[in-house]
Amino acid sequence: MSGCIAMVARDRLYSHMERCKFVPKTILENKPLLNNLSAIFDCPICLSKFNPRQIITCIPIKAISQSCIIQHIEANIDEVPLAESGDGIKCLILECDRQIHYSKIRRLIRRNDDLIKRLDARFSEQNISLFDCFERCKSCGFAMEIISDTEKHPFFKCILCEADFCRLCKRDRANHFAGKQKIPCQELDAKDTTKKDLLHAFENEMSEAIIRKCPKCGLSFVKQDACNKMTCRCGTTQCYLCRNPNINYDHFCHHGGDFNSKCRYCKKPCRLWAPYESNDEEMLNTIRERATKELGQIGPSTSKKL
Repeated sequence: MSGCIAMVARDRLYSHMERCKFVPKTILENKPLLNNLSAIFDCPICLSKFNPRQIITCIPIKAISQSCIIQHIEANIDEVPLAESGDGIKCLILECDRQIHYSKIRRLIRRNDDLIKRLDARFSEQNISLFDCFERCKSCGFAMEIISDTEKHPFFKCILCEADFCRLCKRDRANHFAGKQKIPCQELDAKDTTKKDLLHAFENEMSEAIIRKCPKCGLSFVKQDACNKMTCRCGTTQCYLCRNPNINYDHFCHHGGDFNSKCRYCKKPCRLWAPYESNDEEMLNTIRERATKELGQIGPSTSKKL
């Protein structure tokens, strides 16, 4: 005898057996109605009328049009709620806590190979997630059965994409070693916490470098065009380049020449129509250099870059 053996979690098996107590009776009671080709069913989704050959039923009998189910699967293949039993999807009717069996769904989308593949992957992932001995690769999602504990085998080496990372903290193996000395997860967690706090402070500083604030009312703003003399809604004036408050047009140089240097006549650094992007970028680069230096003193970075 040939065949396959499937592992099913105990709670799912009991749930399936409980449903099976009522399914035969429900089918027998509704079989005459389903076999009557002249019978008409109202789909609760699209509110159209269909005959028995154009519907799919959940358990117990609730008639939903095949077209509604197909459209639902096609539009929500990655988010469609699966039944807890792992052998179907939840009924499309919100107040119904029953399921539409997987075999019925697969028959409807049998001509769409990509849809079948993605739906199969979702059911496989749902069923594998119940077994503690299965772990997934963080890069490609490939699942492997690992029986030994994390003390004996602390790293996951994917046989599919060759990703190599810690089974506990999911960091790459390289981050766990300083030379030949292994660094525990707790120590890396402490460093990352310090890094995150420092990174957050630098991100705030970079935001402040770009965003201007009114010195009187505190309103934040950025300039898209126009000149560099800014007037807040409260009436306070400010130079967009040097950020000095309470200025007028005499604050700016009105001579021509290079915007990137002081005027040789009036020695004023700010020009009324000078572009501000170079000033902002210079400040951002200064912050980035300081951040790289301070973050590098803590250790190799596992966080995002500025």
